[in-house]
Parts: sequence; structure tokens; C-alpha cells
Amino acid sequence: MSLRQQLARSALYRALKLRNEFGIAVNQVFDVFDFATNSGVEVRFVDIPSFEAMYIQDGQPRILVSSHRPMARQTFDCAHELGHHVFGHGSKIDDQINSEAGRGRFDPQEYLADRFASYLLMPKTLVAHAFHIRGWAIADCSPGMLFTIAGWLGVGYTTLIHQMAMSLCILSRKKADALLQASPKEIRMDLVSQSVTGHLVVVDFHWKDRAIDAQVGDYIMLPQGVQCEGSSLTLEPQRHEGGAVYRANVPGVGRFLHVASEWCSYVRVCRRGYVGRSIFRHLEDPEHE
Repeated sequence: MSLRQQLARSALYRALKLRNEFGIAVNQVFDVFDFATNSGVEVRFVDIPSFEAMYIQDGQPRILVSSHRPMARQTFDCAHELGHHVFGHGSKIDDQINSEAGRGRFDPQEYLADRFASYLLMPKTLVAHAFHIRGWAIADCSPGMLFTIAGWLGVGYTTLIHQMAMSLCILSRKKADALLQASPKEIRMDLVSQSVTGHLVVVDFHWKDRAIDAQVGDYIMLPQGVQCEGSSLTLEPQRHEGGAVYRANVPGVGRFLHVASEWCSYVRVCRRGYVGRSIFRHLEDPEHE
């Protein structure tokens, strides 16, 4: 067994073990920032554009995440730094994560943290479950389907493709290459039928276990008949087949609900480029109260 295989196996074991310790099923999604906080590691967003994230171990473990990265990137970065914590690597600063080629050399600790983050957020059972509950076949999935599931998992579209093809081996390389040809703009246009200028989160009735997270300026696509409670979001003129699109306008917490199916989910909006402790990122802006 090669060193990489040994590290990947260790990362998988520790990721699943940690999920089990905190009562998170292998087919359940969760918010990694809240998870890290609950496991005793404080998470802060910092105004430092020159790096991705940092783990500090000086008695009180902390994870610092750059506020200049997209939310999906921040999610993976936080999970990566949590890997450094779990494996006792000591303080680490990462200017590039999940990009071994960018580092110029193989670093076992960074590779281990990458694999840990991938298995923590995207274990094989969870990814397969995401397709199964929606009645979608992985071999025939469209860019829109994969984009929907990536949003549900809280990870990036490209990140999920690489995980499925290279680590989980449930997506053929040919299919992965075809999916990678689709740009986020093209996918948004296909899903909404009109141009949206910000990030798009696709929500369906399978969105459970965690809140819908968005940043100011993001768009949320919802099924037909869903109502919105709260003042953080507004209904947009863009519509998709059978549903509606909301735009996140100000920080705060609201709720989406569908009376007929008894489905509901909280939605949390934070400032774009938010700086501060992760537990306070969704506090309402006093100027808009």
C-alpha cells in the first residue's frame, strides 16, 4: 500500500469516527462551522486576502478562514483546518488548499488534511444517498443535478466532481470531464432560464438536517408553493419552471415553508466578506431592523 493510500485510509477512518462521535449519520449533511465550534475549535473569518485559512494551536484551538473566499471554498477550508486539529499537526497556515500541484511538492500532512475534509463533507454513502433520494442516476447526471447536490452538501461544483471521480470512484473520468466543461454561468442560466448575477443555491424538499446558508447578493431557487418568512430575502422576477427565486438582501435568519408537504427549512444570511466569529455571522444588521 502506497503512502497516499495509507493517508487516505486514515483520513476516511478519522472523518467517519468524528461524525459518529457527534451523532452525525454518514448520510446526513451538516454545517462545518457549527460542527467545528461544537467540537471545541473556535472559527473566525478574517480580512486577509493573501491566504486561504489557518489553524492555530496555542492552548485554545482556533481556525481562521479568509473572508475573501466563496462560501463553498470557506467550507472546505474550515474542514481542512479541522483535519490539522484532529491529527495534532500543530499550527498551520495554508495559502493554497486542495491544490497539491500548487505547492510544488508532496506534503503528507496537507494531503491528509485534504482527504479528511473530503471524506468528512462528502463520504461515499452521503453522496450516493443524495442522488438516490432524488431518483437520479449518477452515471446519467446533468450539470444541474450535480450543481444542486453540491449546494446541498455545501461544497463547490468542481470539488464534488473530483471527489466522486478520483476518491470515491463512483463517476467515470469521461463523465467527469464532460461535467467540468459546464461553467457556473451556463448552469445558472439553464436552471433559472434568466441571468442571475450572484451565486445560486438550489433548494428542494430533500434539504433537511441543516439550514440554508447564503451571503448577501446570493440567489436561492425554490420549488413551487414555498413561502418565505423573514425580512432578509425578497422575491425576484426571475422564475424557473414550477417555482421561484429569492435574493438574499440583508443579514438575518428566516424560514422557508411549504404548507402542503409540511416541509420547512431555516435560511441564514450573512454579510458578504463577513469578518468576526462564525457564531455571530448571521446576526441582523441594526441599520435594517
